[in-house]
Amino acid sequence: MTELKLDSSLIDPIQLRTYESIARVTLQKQIPFIIIGASARDLVMHHCYGAPIQRATKDIDLAVQVSDWGSFESICASLVAEGYKKTSIRHRLLDIHGLPLDIIPFGPLEDPGSKISWPPGGEVEMGVMGFQEALENSDMVIVDGAPELKLPVASPQGLALLKLIAWFERDGQTRRKDAADLAYLAANYENIPGMMEQLFEQHSATLGGYGWDTRLTGAHVLGLEVAKIANSSTMAFFNSALNADQVADLERDGGTSRADGGTGVITAFHSGLFNN
Repeated sequence: MTELKLDSSLIDPIQLRTYESIARVTLQKQIPFIIIGASARDLVMHHCYGAPIQRATKDIDLAVQVSDWGSFESICASLVAEGYKKTSIRHRLLDIHGLPLDIIPFGPLEDPGSKISWPPGGEVEMGVMGFQEALENSDMVIVDGAPELKLPVASPQGLALLKLIAWFERDGQTRRKDAADLAYLAANYENIPGMMEQLFEQHSATLGGYGWDTRLTGAHVLGLEVAKIANSSTMAFFNSALNADQVADLERDGGTSRADGGTGVITAFHSGLFNN
């Protein structure tokens, strides 16, 4: 787990209050959690690694590893006691400013297909494939303060894995945002501290194959790293779902298709994912 130090002044005060509430409630209940989604992207890639911000968001997405629905409801109840409000959407709370906090449970309550079925009737399903891998390979963002605030946050590799899965599960504008986020991660992976040296020292053959283009090579290496953290069932899903047409659609949705027909960052990421 990589530890990343962060100055609290860089975080929006409204978001910081929610992060503090999350850490406090999950610590009290000894519930493993991870920050995912766009909020994780901004914490790690922008605030910690200095990548340009893609599109600012104040929404926070939280995934909690729980054994049963009672544990999930207990977390929600504790957050409500801290001032958050329930909504008609089972997994969404609102803070005092009306900003959403989405809480997604995963773990033992998943079915064999990595889906959760919301009670009472189970009619509403949600996919949680990749959440366990993201938790196990998270970064620890340590926000200064007294005391320090420790937040397990999806790493760039975990985010890329989750965004790729989400692209298959969603449609319309949301799907395009997932593709854009994946393209952003792939395009900026070369700028992670130490990555440039790694590209030249450990991936020189791949770098040469991309005409010494560090951006494409970084995207390729991100694909390699995602393959390392993905479990066998997740890789089997990628292998069956990602054909050439899907990769082209993903490149298009991510806005990274090249007019000259050259390799885009999504294609380079895909090549690394399957070590081609």
